[in-house]
Amino acid sequence: MAMTLLGDFTAISGNDVISVPKSAPGTEVFVSTFDTGGCQRFGSALLMLSVRLVGTQEASADVLVNSASAGIVVAASTNEFRVKILTFPATSLRADRGENNRISLSNVTQPLEIKTILCFFHQATDG
Repeated sequence: MAMTLLGDFTAISGNDVISVPKSAPGTEVFVSTFDTGGCQRFGSALLMLSVRLVGTQEASADVLVNSASAGIVVAASTNEFRVKILTFPATSLRADRGENNRISLSNVTQPLEIKTILCFFHQATDG
């Protein structure tokens, strides 16, 4: 019996701006929790988020999903938000229902702002 593979997504945050302070190396800055109930934990998942620089120096930050690295974002523009797309192993996600996943940033080199965070993942159904 073949398995139909579906894509799903969850909006972690909307258009409200989240201010992220500079952090000490290794210190996590909590951003939000989110639900990926029913996700299939294989292959890759995708994070899409918008970032904007607050100061005058380029900012970078490690993006973590459940304390596992999802990639690095760089903010270089103070005038506008820039969309960043990161792929990461779907094994980092939790498949049980509820706000059981956590997104955070670490090693934030300069203050920055983020908004419109989306997570795309696989979801399977019998079919």
